[in-house]
Amino acid sequence: MRQTKLLTFPVLIFYLLLKSFWVTLISQTLWGLLIENLEQLISLISSALAVGLAKIFKFIILNIYVL
Repeated sequence: MRQTKLLTFPVLIFYLLLKSFWVTLISQTLWGLLIENLEQLISLISSALAVGLAKIFKFIILNIYVL
């Protein structure tokens, strides 16, 4: 019985270290993907705003020019 306890303790420590490593790796990867996606989303929104503003200015300028 004592031999089993001595063997399970290092296995438990190894398991916890491995588990914490994978949890950290996965969370860092997900966080990195989230930040990457946020950067892409911000870029997409700013591009859409720029195109929208360009169309609004084009509409205003054409209407002023026609008047």
